[in-house]
Amino acid sequence: LGDGQNGLGFSFSQEYLKGYWFNMEDVESATQYFSEVNLLGKSKFSSVYKGVLRDGSLVA
Repeated sequence: LGDGQNGLGFSFSQEYLKGYWFNMEDVESATQYFSEVNLLGKSKFSSVYKGVLRDGSLVA
């Protein structure tokens, strides 16, 4: 992947697309052990939780 258009009218870069890996302990801590308070959405196949990382960053 390089710099380019995504078809939606704005560009993206590799830096923007960089991913992160978290271990289960970090995910449990960030979501308060998957607390219902942090549940953002649920489907037949998955659930999405709000989380707060140790550095204060909000994630989902």
